[in-house]
Amino acid sequence: MIIIHLIKYLLKRKPDLLKSILFIKDGPLGFFGQTANMHKPMRDLCNFLEEHYPLHLVGLEKSGAFAEHADFICSPMYSKEKEPLLAKREGAYVEQ
Repeated sequence: MIIIHLIKYLLKRKPDLLKSILFIKDGPLGFFGQTANMHKPMRDLCNFLEEHYPLHLVGLEKSGAFAEHADFICSPMYSKEKEPLLAKREGAYVEQ
């Protein structure tokens, strides 16, 4: 939520700074639970900025399905040839 306020503040005061700032959110960029209703206003803001100003915004995921997948494909066990033979069972990858 702080990122949204900071983006709007910069947009009003110094929009030229948006092109030189990378906003990093600790966690996914999705809105879940109590913040789910923020999805549409944030999407509208991003669409507006995409048309008129540069916006550099990333989410950093350190755990969860995406992080597990990234760890796996970077591991020595992974190879493109083995990919179809791998399945995820109970949180761990095993060969079939």
